[in-house]
Formats: sequence, C-alpha cells, structure tokens
Amino acid sequence: RHLSPLMTPPPPSAATASTRRRRPAGAVPLAPPVPLAAVLLLRATSAAAWTAVPPRRGAASPVAPPTSRPGIMAATRDGVPAGGDGGSPAPMRPPRPPRDGSASVLAGRVGDGPGSTAAANPPLRQSPSSSGRLLDPPRAIPDPYGWMRDESRSDGRVLGHLAAENEYAAAATEHLAGLRDGLYDEMISSIVETDYTTPSLRRTDADGGGGAPGGGYWYYTRHQAGESRPRYCRAPLRSDANDGDDDGGHLYPPGPLPGWDAARSSPVLPGEETYLDVEELAGGMTFLAVGAVTLSPDQGFLAYSLDPRGNEVCEARVRELSTGNEWTLLEGRREEGDGGDAPDENQTRPLECDGSLVWDESGGLFWVRLDGSHRPHRLYHRRVLDGDGRWIDDQSDELLFEEDDGLYDLRISKSFDGRYLLVRSGSKEASEVRYVDLRPEYRERADDDVDGRGTKMELRTVAPRSEGVVYRVGHCRGHWLVQTNLGDGGGRTPNLGLRSCRVGDGGMGRWEPVTLAGTGEAAFDGGHGRSLDGVTVFTPADSSRTYAVATGREDGLPQVWVLDLDVDDTDGDDADASALSVSSMVRLGFPESACDTGIGPNRDPSLPYVALSYDSLVTPPSTVAVDLSDTSARRVLKTRDVPGYDPDDYACDRTIVRSRDGEVDIPVSLVYRRDALRGGEGAP
Repeated sequence: RHLSPLMTPPPPSAATASTRRRRPAGAVPLAPPVPLAAVLLLRATSAAAWTAVPPRRGAASPVAPPTSRPGIMAATRDGVPAGGDGGSPAPMRPPRPPRDGSASVLAGRVGDGPGSTAAANPPLRQSPSSSGRLLDPPRAIPDPYGWMRDESRSDGRVLGHLAAENEYAAAATEHLAGLRDGLYDEMISSIVETDYTTPSLRRTDADGGGGAPGGGYWYYTRHQAGESRPRYCRAPLRSDANDGDDDGGHLYPPGPLPGWDAARSSPVLPGEETYLDVEELAGGMTFLAVGAVTLSPDQGFLAYSLDPRGNEVCEARVRELSTGNEWTLLEGRREEGDGGDAPDENQTRPLECDGSLVWDESGGLFWVRLDGSHRPHRLYHRRVLDGDGRWIDDQSDELLFEEDDGLYDLRISKSFDGRYLLVRSGSKEASEVRYVDLRPEYRERADDDVDGRGTKMELRTVAPRSEGVVYRVGHCRGHWLVQTNLGDGGGRTPNLGLRSCRVGDGGMGRWEPVTLAGTGEAAFDGGHGRSLDGVTVFTPADSSRTYAVATGREDGLPQVWVLDLDVDDTDGDDADASALSVSSMVRLGFPESACDTGIGPNRDPSLPYVALSYDSLVTPPSTVAVDLSDTSARRVLKTRDVPGYDPDDYACDRTIVRSRDGEVDIPVSLVYRRDALRGGEGAP
C-alpha cells in the first residue's frame, strides 16, 4: 500500500531546477494540443516491493547501489554482480528478494500463544456487525515476503533490495532516455510553471461565522518554476479594489499586479504575505506531504499537518501569523476514559494524527488518532490557546468519541457556515453522522472552568446507522440538508437524493424530501435520471434569501443547480419540522455542449456569488463566478494559460447515437480543428 520515501526522486539540482516541474493534479492541460502520455515503468517482484524509474536527466538514484550485503541478491549480468569485472556488458537480471518459506502470520483468535483456544464470552467476531466468528484455533498463513514490511524505513535488507531494483530499472530502461526527455519537454512546453490559483475571499466576522461585511483576506496558492511544492499566500481585502465597477465589485478577485511573475518575491496582490511555504519546510527532505491547512475563526492562527515519511501518519503544528511563532503539538496528557494509550512521560513526542484538524470557537483543535491498522478511530479535542489568544504549554486531550467497529473510518469536517463540527463514521455500505455546536454559548459549562472558556462537549447523532443506508449532511439555517440513498418507504435508491430535517430531530423517519414549491416534486429523488454529488449553502449578507448550490450529473454530464430555498427558521415548539422547500431551481447552462463543471474555491457563505470550476475539450481549466440571484450574470475569474494554444482554432460538439438494438442513447463528444470542416461548416 505504501511506497518507501526513498523511492521518491530527490529535489532537482541547480543544473536542472529551471526545467524540473511539480506534478499537481490536472497538470496536463485538457485543451489541445494534448501532449503524449507520460510513461512510468514499474516492475513488481512481490506484493510489497515495486521498482520506480530513477530521476531523469542523469540524476543519481535516490538509493546508492548495494554493496555485498547478507541476504540480498543484487542485479547480475550472467552471474557476475552488476558493476563487476564480467567482460562485455550483458543483459542484467532482475534482483530476486530472499524468500523465507518458514515465515507465517496467524489469522483468527490469538490468545496467549499460537495454539490458544481460550473461551471468549461473547464469542469474538470479525466486527460488531458480523455474524461470523474468528477462526479458533487460529490458522497459520504463509508470509514469505513479510520481512519487507518495514514502517520505520530503516531495515538494511529492504533498503538494499530497493537499491538493487532501482539499479536494474535504470539499466533496463537506459535506451529510453531520449524518449523520456522528449515526453517530459513536450509536457513542460504546455505548462506555465510560475502560476497562482484563483483567489478566494474569506471576510472577517466577529462571531467567527465569516459572514459580516468588513475586512478579510484573499487566499490562494502560488507555484514557482523549478519548485515542486506550493506556497500558501493571502492578501487583505481592499474596498477600493475594482474601481469603477458596480456595487460589490470589490468582492470579486482583483487582477494580479504587473510583474508578479518576475521573481519569487514579487506579490500577486497588494499586501501579499506567505503564511506557509511548503518548499521551505521541505528543505532537503526526499518526501513531504501537506495534510490540513486551516485558519482559526479570527484568521490569526494557522493549524496545519505534515506527513514527513510517506506512511500517512501526520504531525500537527500551529503558527501565529502576526509574529511567525510556531509550535509543534506534542502528545498531551490524557483524560479519564481515553484508555491510557499515551502516558505522560511521552509528552515530548510529536503528536501523531490522521492529518485532519478543525478549529473550534474557543482556541481549541479537534483531531483524530489512527489505530494499529492506520484506521482513523478516535476523536479528541485539545485547547491550545487561552482566552487571550496565548499559547498553552500544559495541554491535555479530551476523548470525545471512539469508533469501535473496524469496518468504519472516522472523518471530521466543519459545516460551511462554521457552526457545527461534523463527525462521520463511514463504511462501504453505511454511515452515521454526529455533530457538535461550536458556539461556546451552546455548550454546557465545565465544573472546573477557570477562564470562562472551558466547556463540556456532547456529540449528538443526526440519525443512527442503518444497514445499507449512507448519508452526509450540510447545515441550512437550523435544518440539515441530508444527501442519502434512503428512499420513500425505507427503500434504497440508486443515487443520492436530497432530504431535510430540523437540527435535533433524530431518526431517519423525520427526513422529508426537499420539494419544489407548487408542484411537490422532489428536487433530487435519488433515481436514475439525476444524481447528487454535493450541496453548498450560501446566505448572502446583502439579501434575505438562502441558496443551495447542488452538483451532480444529468444527461450524462456533470451539472450544477442553484436552488432558491424557502426556509422556516422558527425555533421552539411552533417550528414546522418540514418547513424547507425550493421556490425555484435552475440548472446552469453553458455555451459548450461537452464540458465539465463543479464547485470551485469558496470560503465564505455570505458572498453574493458562487465560484465554479469549468473546462471543456477546448477550454482550459477556468474559474467562473455565477451571481446567485441572477444566474445569467457571470464573470470569468481566471483561466489557465496554455502556451502555444489558441482556443479559437478548435471546437467541440456533443451528439447522441442510438445503439444498434435501439434501446440505449449513447453520448459522443467530438473535438476538432475548425479548419478541418468542409467549407468551414458542418461535420468534420
């Protein structure tokens, strides 16, 4: 499952830094001309060992060739070790890892020893939801290559075998060096290496909801030629931006400053500051992955997680943005009920988590611990800042929830409006969501509260898990918008439908379909005709309306719908449990019939527009702002530049072809040069 970080190519040398390139998702432009596919040659010697092509352009292998080591059979040429005195070069033989025929692992109920048959009451099972008992006595399963399983990445035998694999791969593919260089150069020629993402606004709000007009920041990431990792940047919101525009024009991203790409230090927007430089953090490391990057509600502190080893176990850090002071979260004191898996003497060891971090409203962080099989299973809360925003040295963790079923993973997030922590337990066939109201006034005061900010947290369940029912929720003015495969009458639907209920109304029986006012037709019924992927709720500050932006598929293409909601947010006994309907529902149309669109970079639910991602067979990836009150009003915020490409030279169409049996309509997308048409019009 995991590759050794030693197989990751080292950072580019000074000689190749100008041509080396990071490889983010979607780096190859979707617009013509599409370069040839990149070639990655892999060879498997066992289920636990893979060979990767070493760095191109003659860079040294990240692992030095093996010397004579016990237990390692190096690559050979006709029986002579590679690099030895064997006369004329001959084809190399692949290295063969030693096979330990006596090694095995036990499957089943393991007690005091391999033959333990100690009685268990109740009988141990595969999982709490399984009816099958564990094997008793356990059965030995051959594991001849188990010696390759090395989470520490320090076993000399494993490192030696990987070095031999890399040496063999380099020799076996040496004749492809010219092809690799040509493919690489062709791909790079279609990429602007120095670039930035579309700025996304997050306004400052006194209560942490991010909704009131006022100050705020534009957030974006920057990429520099020759660097493999991004920089996270922000710039202050200026009310005088976009002069001469209509009211609210300053809420749209301004254009970049002249010469922003001249140097690394040249700002994209006025007042730019870099709050996380991943390239600088990586230094000379061969591997570094960033997990969560999240700002505190007042945007004064940054919490982020890093995976420095490639084993998907992250460390967590907190940085004060005004001073640059930074702290690494350490294993803290455990509260009663934790199970005592981290004694106090280990408090100098960095905290290990799954990488997800969520701020509360009182200077605390939620985080998740992994079990021995790397399954996220325990949710903790830790206060890191006191009431005055100062770092707390003596920290402790409160265990809020533990997922005992090994079939379920634990995931945490925050509702888009920032009001709720959402805790989702999910398996392949079922899910369950719990929540915590993050507003301090809605939490019970702790008995030992000293500074007036400590509180007890209680997780509540949206609806208990049920076999075969999956669901996720979003918050909408006192309601849950529930995306689920639960249909009318308790049946299961092929796609997710949209239902709603009051926050606090437990049970799936309280979920009501979200319907169109006047007709009573379900907006998303979960049927085959229309699928639902996600829902994002906006409450523009300058309007009394509430909008839900839904993404999904219809007619074989990704689609976006804007729903104008009628919401009864009355509290108390007079509240109508099903008072949420859709006054209007608009599916967005685009000029190109064959296109891809979805939700884009959005940080603030109080803005009057939604940012969408858009691209097609001829249009490079773009970000488009759509006015929520008038979906025909749109702005292209940013389009990726593709050197040497003119979109006016190309066109795309989408047509429907009937299957030979006459039963199925098959969509066909066409892309072509306009000058390929006969007479300039009609089909190619």
